[in-house]
Amino acid sequence: YGHDLFGESGEIASTLVGSSVLSFGHIKNQKLCKECCH
Repeated sequence: YGHDLFGESGEIASTLVGSSVLSFGHIKNQKLCKECCH
């Protein structure tokens, strides 16, 4: 689906952006949990 919509390079870029957002959210959540709970 993404390949047809964005092309190959667009699909790679959107995958990288999505994984970066998830990683950033995970790291931020871990920091908040450390500050709050420990």
